[in-house]
Amino acid sequence: MKRLFFIFIIFFISFANAQYVKDKHYLGPSLGLSFLGSAPEIGVNYEYAIDKEFSIGGIFRYFSYGEDFPFYYGKYSYTYVFLGAQGNYHFKIDNPKIDPFAGLVLGFNTYSSTWERWEGHKGIIPSASGSSGLYLSAHGTFRYWIKPNLGLQVRINFGTSKYSALDFGVDWKL
Repeated sequence: MKRLFFIFIIFFISFANAQYVKDKHYLGPSLGLSFLGSAPEIGVNYEYAIDKEFSIGGIFRYFSYGEDFPFYYGKYSYTYVFLGAQGNYHFKIDNPKIDPFAGLVLGFNTYSSTWERWEGHKGIIPSASGSSGLYLSAHGTFRYWIKPNLGLQVRINFGTSKYSALDFGVDWKL
């Protein structure tokens, strides 16, 4: 009887502590290392769990950096903004604290750059350029739940339109 009670308690605890749950929202900030430039990217992740395997949501990412070119007497500045819709597949594993998933993001990005160059001793002559368009990226994510409603995540993104990065984030289950 004690063995049956012990098995029941373990079974109940494993399901009671399941962190990724259908019909829940997951939201949190991220800090990333873009594969472009030297500045960190900041972002926000959002997910809605459609069922135990699939989720949909959105992402936002921003980063900006600059480079000085003393021999060319100028400075370049770059800014990137990404906004996208994501779809994820969550892999089934026995440990409820671990949530590995992979997905795709289809979104819109904007890019702008400025160049301030010195023209002799006349001062700075600025110039700017920019572009925007659709992008597609794929990601692999590992989320570890440290509390029933608080998780840490690591995500690697590979995509078009200069969006590839390694992100670290925190997610809250709402």
